[in-house]
Amino acid sequence: MATTATAATRESAMAALAIANHVRVTNARTLRELKDYPYAEGMAIVADMLRHADLSGPCGSIPTIRLLHAVRGLGETKVEDLLHTAEILRARLPLRRLSNRQRNLLANALEAASDYSLYRRGVR
Repeated sequence: MATTATAATRESAMAALAIANHVRVTNARTLRELKDYPYAEGMAIVADMLRHADLSGPCGSIPTIRLLHAVRGLGETKVEDLLHTAEILRARLPLRRLSNRQRNLLANALEAASDYSLYRRGVR
């Protein structure tokens, strides 16, 4: 009986580890892909992600500050300004723990910054 319980426990632990590894790999891939985009496009992608992504999945576990730092050209000062604008006090919160209001405020701030960047370059 003890070996059956141990085998079942081991199998459930291995399944949980596989899920955790999948989440880590997915998050790392998302953050790496964001670095490939220019500033304005990266900001627009993050804004879309905040509004439309399934936050109950792996993307919901990305800490807010890591997501913002993944955008090329966003430094510490700009990230702090964006978080202050969105009224996010705990920057390490994962995306799924933010309220809808905070996500919308952050998405609006990101879109405004990306629109301004495109306007300055003469694209819009």
